Amino acid sequence: MFTPQASASAQMWASTHNDTLKEKMSALVNALSACPDKMGTRYLSAFPPELFDCFEAIKPVWAPYYTIDKILAGLLDQHIFANNDQALKMVTWMVDYFYKLFRM
Repeated sequence: MFTPQASASAQMWASTHNDTLKEKMSALVNALSACPDKMGTRYLSAFPPELFDCFEAIKPVWAPYYTIDKILAGLLDQHIFANNDQALKMVTWMVDYFYKLFRM
């Protein structure tokens, strides 16, 4: 999905300051930030949120928390290494979403 490329590209940009790479990274983050807005939630993943319910009910499902961790790590690297404020906003939205989910 997004994370290995997001982390690697952010670190590459931090080393090279390549403007073309920065534009592509920003376009990707902006496109991804539009997805939760269109869905009316702050959830971003390659699978529906119902898979967390399956996981919590000890039903077979492949690593939903691992996937979310990787998405968050990629977005955080985009902020840390490439100074992308939109990526940090997305991390905040997602953390807030999961905080509310776990409080229940």
